[in-house]
Amino acid sequence: MCRRCAVLYPVALASAALVLVADPPTAALVAAMWLLPAPMALEWIAEHLRWAGYSPRRQVALTALGAPALGVALAIHAVAPLSLVAVAPVLVWGGICSGVALWSLRRSAPPAPTEWLERHEADESARDAALQALLVRADEQRSATPAD
Repeated sequence: MCRRCAVLYPVALASAALVLVADPPTAALVAAMWLLPAPMALEWIAEHLRWAGYSPRRQVALTALGAPALGVALAIHAVAPLSLVAVAPVLVWGGICSGVALWSLRRSAPPAPTEWLERHEADESARDAALQALLVRADEQRSATPAD
């Protein structure tokens, strides 16, 4: 299990239980679902766009901060399945993070096939030349060594 999931799901489930028991005002729940994931999403974006390096401590801290928003959504779904109030923030934050991840993958995609083929052929030529040089040296050493 990844570090983020190890923090996200237990905190979210505990938050969901707390929301179901305490029944806080709906406005507070909606605000939590929109605001709490923001730092975690910004960290995800910064990491995937290589604006920030990976930091386990930062990841755990920001996941713990954002996880209650998922718990709130789960609690709302338990009472009113697929409520738009809970679905909207999940879709927005998930969509933003997914979009950035896809864009990041596209930016780091391998070169187009023609570029790859040219690079591959150049690499193969260099390897062939190095092997030919080794064979020439081996032949020279054999011919320079006296026969028994």
